[in-house]
Amino acid sequence: MTGGGPLVLGIETSCDETGIGIVRGTTMLANVIASSMDEHARYGGVVPEIAARAHLEALGPALTAALAEAGVTLAELDAIAVTSGPGLSGALMVGVGAAKALAVALDKPIYAINHLVGHVGADVLRDDGTDIQLPTIALLIADALLGAALFRREGRRAWRALRVALNEQRVPGREVADGALVVLGGALLLTPGFVTDVFGVLCLLAPTRALLRRLLTGVATRQLLGGAPRQRPTPPAPSTPHGVIEGEIVEPD
Repeated sequence: MTGGGPLVLGIETSCDETGIGIVRGTTMLANVIASSMDEHARYGGVVPEIAARAHLEALGPALTAALAEAGVTLAELDAIAVTSGPGLSGALMVGVGAAKALAVALDKPIYAINHLVGHVGADVLRDDGTDIQLPTIALLIADALLGAALFRREGRRAWRALRVALNEQRVPGREVADGALVVLGGALLLTPGFVTDVFGVLCLLAPTRALLRRLLTGVATRQLLGGAPRQRPTPPAPSTPHGVIEGEIVEPD
């Protein structure tokens, strides 16, 4: 270890970006990112298998570029840190495997880093001359966790409403539609992509779910009626006395 703190190599492969960082103490020496976003764009979200293969191809060049940017060699490293989760399992395996191989080959200690904790820990690498006041509080918001909590809450509500309707011996049309939209929302949240996440949340939130239910009900009603628009009945024409032409002035006898 030289002055300024330990020299640590960081490897991040939890999703679609291959990240290699080198820090000495709290000073960042290199930060190289190789993105595979273009390969996922046509699918509307990150595909785990494609991401894992992209990490395999990008890890070597990214490591070489980071070492060159920091002006250090692998032999000078004091430790290796790698994201161990949460993230895509196949993508994580690439980074963890590479970190283990480097640690064994260089005889350096290896540290497994939680991805979410890393978001908070990265705040100590500041280049504006200010330091974080400790102790401090950090708030992490993960859309997947929020979606899971929302799905659980709305799913329970939909199930209770369905049971009440059945106990009251009512036709549970509204309750079944609500339950179907909740299930659809959960499935959309599990599907990779920003657009599917947005529609998934819309299906789970009670106000927007009510609007979607009315829209679907209207579409289903039109389909059942054969798609013909409902027309107002034509009022009958006013009757006139026998033998009298409409518009003729009739005088009483």
